[in-house]
Amino acid sequence: MKFSVELAYSLSRADWTRASRRVAEEVGRVAAGAKPLVLETDGDSVTLGLRWDVSGADAGEAFDAARGAMGDLLKTVGNDPPLVRAEVAPRAAGPHGATGVLLTARSGVPGARVCEPDDFRVSHLADRDVMECTRAGRVLDGYLQRDALDIGEHFRWVFDGRTKELVGFDIKDFADFDLEAAEYESVWRPPLLNVPMLGVRGANAGTIIALTRMQFGDAPTPDVVAFDRAVEHSNSGQERSLEETAELWQAALALGDEKARFGLGYTLIDMGQYREAHEALRHYVRIDETNGWGWYWLGIACEAQADWEGAEYAYREAIRLEQEGSFETGADKVLALMPLRRRLREQGQPFSRVSEGWPWSRSET
Repeated sequence: MKFSVELAYSLSRADWTRASRRVAEEVGRVAAGAKPLVLETDGDSVTLGLRWDVSGADAGEAFDAARGAMGDLLKTVGNDPPLVRAEVAPRAAGPHGATGVLLTARSGVPGARVCEPDDFRVSHLADRDVMECTRAGRVLDGYLQRDALDIGEHFRWVFDGRTKELVGFDIKDFADFDLEAAEYESVWRPPLLNVPMLGVRGANAGTIIALTRMQFGDAPTPDVVAFDRAVEHSNSGQERSLEETAELWQAALALGDEKARFGLGYTLIDMGQYREAHEALRHYVRIDETNGWGWYWLGIACEAQADWEGAEYAYREAIRLEQEGSFETGADKVLALMPLRRRLREQGQPFSRVSEGWPWSRSET
């Protein structure tokens, strides 16, 4: 099948002036059959556009081929200009899915590029009827409402509160989510994401949702199965070993579920492996900075190593985030009692989370 693809990139006027002749010379060689360059000027910027026909099994494959050709062309510019517009026809799915309809791909999601370069992964939390699509190495957990963009009642985009980078999207009431509803028409537009586990690149959220339903149906994804098994094992009490629990968290991590790093961290604390726990939890708060529980347990890992300044900082972060809408951790009470625990430690008492001055056991968190 052939698709008509148009891509447009924004260049500075200086870059365009320096490279325009060479770009023009390369058009015929790199993008055979391309229509003439489309140039728009706006102040100090120039929009460079090109449209041509590309063969592919689906729109995502055609888009990849077109983007690759355009990328070769833009190597003559010397910089990495952002993609500001994309069009692909025919449109394969969606509420206006007739063949020949152009999909105008200006990203309407603040902070998201038209084409995100990183890989994403999907999770189906079947028991909660939730679907998540998450940038690899990140988590959709504990984000503040200010860092989310709600689309209708059930869909939301989530962003990193500090960098404003797109982290992913999630859907509640996934089984009943209506892809054809007018309020969700925007899910058929960019940003376009790469999801290797579904076998697609440059796919919009609507396509990713449809493929997740087709591939997994009512079943949970493998990462969720592994994570739930680790949670069950962790909550089973003393009848099973902490070493086995840690192995299950590692198995969930191997399947890409970074939330398991949090579980691994507090399990390592119970095992007395405080340095390893600190490493796991420190990594976790880097990828999930607004989750108060991550900071709370990092404080415990610091305290276990007598890093009192680090512990105080982590507890205060948990308190601050709680005030901004994150989880209630009780870190204020833990911080208030830290001088007592420090005095006991300096008197030779070994670290113990259930010793005097420690209000809660992990089962209550």
